[in-house]
Parts: sequence; structure tokens; C-alpha cells
Amino acid sequence: MQKLVAAKVLMIFVEEDQEELTRKFAATTHDWDPAARALAADNMRLMSLVGRDPRLTTRIEGSIVPSALVTEITGWALMLDAGVIVLDHLQGFADGDLNNSDTATMLAQTANQIVAKTNAAVVFAAHVNKSQIRAEAVDAGFTTGNLGFENAARQVTGVIKVPSADIDRLGIDDPENVVKVAQPKNSYGPAGQECFFKKEYVPAFHTTRVVPYSNPRWAVMGVMSKADRLRDEVLRYLKQHPGSTKTSSTR
Repeated sequence: MQKLVAAKVLMIFVEEDQEELTRKFAATTHDWDPAARALAADNMRLMSLVGRDPRLTTRIEGSIVPSALVTEITGWALMLDAGVIVLDHLQGFADGDLNNSDTATMLAQTANQIVAKTNAAVVFAAHVNKSQIRAEAVDAGFTTGNLGFENAARQVTGVIKVPSADIDRLGIDDPENVVKVAQPKNSYGPAGQECFFKKEYVPAFHTTRVVPYSNPRWAVMGVMSKADRLRDEVLRYLKQHPGSTKTSSTR
């Protein structure tokens, strides 16, 4: 376990305009303590690229090279002294098909250039690969059909609907509004970590926000032995499936 370190955050968006970004921030922080909300506003910059070319790479005489935007982002980050740069979303920043290894490799290289010049972590948000829309787990190839980008990334984290197995196993009470976050690749620590978030509608801003999700039952599960947990799961299954036998419930 590593200690969290506070850092300023620069977030750059391809699709949302500045008004939408302001509304999202307000919805997320509307019930925070005023001091915490002010701290977040002072240490975070939300920037929209709507109306301009958002591609991080361009093509000159058949070669893929960094675009002028890379220099701009580097300057913005240095001005803020950002420790984290979030680029939303990966596909919008790409010049070409991400399934093409050259496109993915060059995009990763531009991100590494920004890291080298700013000493900030660069995080790409991405739409899920179409083949993974109904995924029950997060694994390699989750973002693109080509593994070039995932191989270059230091960490890969995916957000999916709660798998049916987890709904019963963890007693999740609102699976339609809960999402699972899993990390199949982590160069800085153990991979395979997971957590859950819940989507909340914020009527005052006509939008949703995402907050950490926890279940009181998990605290009990955390201190139970494996044998006790297994017994608890068996008893819960039998309550939900009366009349089960050893034969009918073993597959």
C-alpha cells in the first residue's frame, strides 16, 4: 500500500464544451464542504477542445509526428504545476485507427514526451472496445483491438457493469447503477485490484455523478475466515434457492 500524495490536476476534454464541464464539476461537488470544494477548484483545471483539432499526432510526408497540441498541453501543465494530466478521450486524440500499431505506438510516445517534460502522470480515458461492451472482466485489449497502446501503458484500468457473479457474491443491492473498476495491469504494484462506484443523479444540475460504493456486508466479509465466508455464501445460496441438493447445485 502506498501513501496518496496530493497533486494538481489538468483535465482536457474532446467532446464536452466548457459550460458542460462547469456543470459536471458543480454536480460532483454540490454537497461537499465549502472548503473542500474551493480546494478542488483551486487545484484543478478543466479545459475543452471543442471547436479545435484535438489530435496529438499528425502526418508529414507519410510519417506520424507529434502535433502542436503536445507542446500546448505541456505548457498548460507546467503553468499549473500539474501532477496528473487526464485526456478524455483516447480515440479523439488519435490521428488514425487505433487498431493500427503505428498509430497506437506514436500516441503512447507523445504521452511519454509530456511525462518527460512535466513529470506528471498522463491518464487517457477511453471508450470501451466494441468487442468488450458486455465484458464480464477487464483484460488486455479492453480499449483497442491492437495491444500496442495497452502494452505501452504503465497501468490499465477498466470500468464495466457489475458481473452477475459479483451481484450475488457481494450482495450488491443496485446493480443497474453500480459499476466495477478493475485493474488488469499495474507496473507500480499488484495487478488485479478492484473497487466499485455508484452512479447518482443530481436533480439540481440535471446530470449524474459517480461516488464510491460500499456495502455494510463487506466489512463483515473482510474479517471473516475463508471457511466462514464459504459457509455464509452456501447458506445465502440455499436461502435463495430452496430445495437445492448437492447434485442440482453442483455444476
